[in-house]
Amino acid sequence: MKILYIGNSDRNGYSYYQYKIINQIYQNAILIDIEKIFGKFFKIINAVAWHVSPIFFTSIILKYLKKKIKEEFDIIYINNVNLIDKNILYFLKKVSKKIVFYCADNPFEKRDKNRWCTIRPILKYFDLIIFLQKNRIIAAKKFGIKNSIYIPPTFKFNEFSKRNITPFEKKKYSTDIIWIATWLKERGELLKDILDNGLKIKVYGDRWHKDKNFNEIKHVISKGVYDADKYRKLIQCAKIGICLPSEENRDDITNRSLEIPIIGTLLLAKKTKTHKELFVENKEAVFFKKNKECVQKCIYLLNNRKIIKKIAKKGRLKILQNKKKLLFSFNIKIVLEKINKR
Repeated sequence: MKILYIGNSDRNGYSYYQYKIINQIYQNAILIDIEKIFGKFFKIINAVAWHVSPIFFTSIILKYLKKKIKEEFDIIYINNVNLIDKNILYFLKKVSKKIVFYCADNPFEKRDKNRWCTIRPILKYFDLIIFLQKNRIIAAKKFGIKNSIYIPPTFKFNEFSKRNITPFEKKKYSTDIIWIATWLKERGELLKDILDNGLKIKVYGDRWHKDKNFNEIKHVISKGVYDADKYRKLIQCAKIGICLPSEENRDDITNRSLEIPIIGTLLLAKKTKTHKELFVENKEAVFFKKNKECVQKCIYLLNNRKIIKKIAKKGRLKILQNKKKLLFSFNIKIVLEKINKR
């Protein structure tokens, strides 16, 4: 199967990770990163797309694609690229009968402002839309999108599996609670409550300087982690890993929902429908609804270390037992081969 993959080429990102898997399966995938067109100016381009519209740049992208693409493909796989309009889609349909869009975000909510305004009206003309949130399928139907499916969030199983930790690494990265996340308002509020209760936590992520209480919380915050090995060690050396999907984006699962338990750390996550479907509560993971409940459960767990180890062990076992159906490699092969036969 000949596949054109349109997505980000950052070697540390999940887009490139998906490309590698698809290329390993079919050994005939070509990657095009349209962000490269704009080089160092892409951040500005992206900002304009968010706050005004992507429409100002789609003609440049179309011209670039026409120059780059000189052959036909069995499938075109687009990973979360919003800089697409009807003219680009029309051109892509000339070089492939099957076009798949992997949507990692929520194009139906206001959080992303105008980011999706050119592609959202044409999503119904794609052959398949892949969502990693089940509630997106319901929202999609309101926009006339009937050709959508759900697959679990992509997570790097091999890179993030539990491994031996040296005494030096244990001392360097050890903490009671680890939280790796980009700042959002509700996350800032939770962190403040955790610190007000004297709990030991380390936070890694971007945009936390935007929090209104930044001066009070900044001593536990570090920059985002983009090195896979360090990421694994940080989580593995913590007793509890917090996972709080974005309320603003109506997420109810993230890739960290799977990464934390496979690394071997107890998953303390927001109680959502998908989390409850994946894990048995208080046996394979611990859930909370409100900030107060999260704090209370942290205090209880940290005073009962045997329970932490027991739940962490069972959570990891749950991922291992369901490894096949959770892995991107398994799901995407089924999806692409099924759509190719239509």
